[in-house]
Amino acid sequence: MLQRAETWAQDCGRLADKCNMQITAIALEGLERAQVRVDLAATNLSKATTPDGDTDLADLSQETVALMAARNDFHLQTKVMQAAGEMEANVVDLIG
Repeated sequence: MLQRAETWAQDCGRLADKCNMQITAIALEGLERAQVRVDLAATNLSKATTPDGDTDLADLSQETVALMAARNDFHLQTKVMQAAGEMEANVVDLIG
């Protein structure tokens, strides 16, 4: 059984190298995209007042939704990073 696990880990490593897959790099890219979304929403919120000093509620709603989506994206990408770390730890344990 251990031999099969080692073979599987080696095969996965070859496939990941062949496809140039790095889970943490993919998650980091997702975090960077979420940060851009937060920055854009913050910029738009800072400009969301009319010359009279009133705020445009439609813009506020849209930017609030954008912030919530970015928050969810951050959460998801951190979970991906945690899973990648656990997978790497399991591979190290299997290989020995």
